Order: sequence, then structure tokens, then C-alpha cells
Amino acid sequence: MRCLKLTVLPGHYAVCRFKDDAGLHERVRDLTFFAIVRTLGTLTLVCDQNVVGKAEECEMNWRCLEIEGPFEFSEIGILSQVCGTLADAGIAVFVISAFETDYLLVKNACLDAALSALKTSGHQVNSARAN
Repeated sequence: MRCLKLTVLPGHYAVCRFKDDAGLHERVRDLTFFAIVRTLGTLTLVCDQNVVGKAEECEMNWRCLEIEGPFEFSEIGILSQVCGTLADAGIAVFVISAFETDYLLVKNACLDAALSALKTSGHQVNSARAN
């Protein structure tokens, strides 16, 4: 198993569903981290929970862990290593993939257990930026 480096990003995040994207650009354009996914009939926004506004549905109090990359598209098993570890510990995750790396969101109440499980399985975790 490969030793991965993960960093806990500062802040608390929300995973929200919107019917359309009205006003989203104004809410998120200055944030350092956010993700938007559009599917047929819905839009998902992940961002700092303090800027959410009116969402159709929203899950609050997520913490974000960045898997330090970059990774090539041909690399296999990056997510399965960390997600498998967290699944074995009974911790649910919400995953966001970017061009060079991946991000895992875990509920704030599970953060300490997630970090402990990741460290125990041989991964390095930097929580210095977390608040």
C-alpha cells in the first residue's frame, strides 16, 4: 500500500442541492475551494457553509481532506486506499475529484476518528491548517 499525504483544509463545508444556478457565481467566486456539479434538473454546490444562501436541500458540517497530488490519470487505487480505510472504520465520505488530486469530505463529528484511521493505516495527515 502506498503512503498518501492528506491535508485537512480549514473551515466547515456544506453539500447543497439547487434547482438552478441563480446567484451562485456571486456567492462562490472569491472562495479558495468550491465545487459545482450540474446534472439534469439539479445543481450540487460544495463550499464554505457560511455562504450557502437558500438551497433546496443542504447537508452542513463537513470537513475537507485534500489528498496531496498531483496524480496521473493512469494511477490506480488512490481513492480506494483512503475510502477503504474510512469504510472499514465506519466513516461515510463525499468525494470530489479535480484534475490533479481528490478531496474527501467527512462529517465534522467523524473527523478525529477519520484522521486516526488514516494514520493507523500508514498515511500521513497534516491537520495544522484545520480550525
